[in-house]
Amino acid sequence: MVQRRGNEQQDGFCGDLQVAARLFCALKAHFSTGEGVRLKLLFGPVPGQQLMTPDEVCRGVSLKSLENLSKNSNPAGERTGDLVSSPAHGGILPAPIERLIRALDSLTDGELAVDVLICHGREAIEPLAEFLLYGDPRTIAIPRVRAVRALGGLDARDVLLSYFDGVAQPKDPVVLFAEDAVRSQVARELARWRSEEIFQAILKAAKQRATTGLIETLGEFARQEAIPLLFENLEDDLCRGAAFSALMKTPGATREYAILTLRRKTRTKIDGQAAAGTRRGVARLLRKLKIDPPEWRDVSALLQDDDPTVVISAAAMGFCAAEEEEFPEIVKALLRVARRVNWLEEDEMITLLEEHKEPARRVAKQIVADLQAHGEHANWLSPMWRVLGHVVHVDSAGSER
Repeated sequence: MVQRRGNEQQDGFCGDLQVAARLFCALKAHFSTGEGVRLKLLFGPVPGQQLMTPDEVCRGVSLKSLENLSKNSNPAGERTGDLVSSPAHGGILPAPIERLIRALDSLTDGELAVDVLICHGREAIEPLAEFLLYGDPRTIAIPRVRAVRALGGLDARDVLLSYFDGVAQPKDPVVLFAEDAVRSQVARELARWRSEEIFQAILKAAKQRATTGLIETLGEFARQEAIPLLFENLEDDLCRGAAFSALMKTPGATREYAILTLRRKTRTKIDGQAAAGTRRGVARLLRKLKIDPPEWRDVSALLQDDDPTVVISAAAMGFCAAEEEEFPEIVKALLRVARRVNWLEEDEMITLLEEHKEPARRVAKQIVADLQAHGEHANWLSPMWRVLGHVVHVDSAGSER
């Protein structure tokens, strides 16, 4: 039994009504209709207990708990009537739904408003669609994201699909960045339906303007058609992680595409500073997916890169796939970029070299001798000297211990 405590009033929704609304949503997930399901609820100072169906619970929650919310939404403090007109629909909407739409802006009640809107069932779809499709995008996207979540909970597939073509991208860059969160949430909600139509809509939207949610949803489909687009987004700072995770879900096709990219046989560009993120992504993917010895010839070109991340990934693959006589060249490539590594890369480089001590020691001793011949002494502030020190155990004067 859910019972209100005395006559206490709280700002927004009261805690007991929150429990009721969430309980109703849980029931909704397990029963296709409200028939035969009854809850014991006690609202306000009503004598006795009142048995209600889930639909009645929904209306009870909406009608009895939103008076404070209505006052908070009305600066004049006037109570709204039971019905409000909606010129866009040429008719009238139930006042509770209208108040719930306004509640999506609330810091305290916004999340509960989503639950109660879902409780209202299909009658809430039209006002939510109007809010999403015809409302102006904002610099704060949370209310529109909540509307999308409510539409997803109501299985409003067609409304969500129409968002990508029906809502123009804002010209203001700040608003555009905020609206990306809405695009992402629409994609995540559409992931409920694994149909060809949905996949093509998500793919088209991601080509127009990729967001993290769109890329994540493409990954859920695990389709090879999305691989070129996912590789392009390895260069995007915001989408890189999602693109990497999505590509890992199609390992065979991803590895094949990555090797072809190294051969310059795909549209994905990996040359130049502008494609540095893509090269890192390709190297990390191949390292994670493993390569076969015949593929090392293509991967070995990455050892010539100036990016320590790329070289370390290539070296790790080389130690697994290359012939042992190639190990000294791999060690030289690692030490060539050792001056520019960060602390994490330094630790990773030391681990790789310690796993292959003999070739690493021979190459490191020669490099130390060359540095000393040019008048350079051990400098433990330099990551390169710290790496060399681990391999050949030199002292502060640069002499081998």
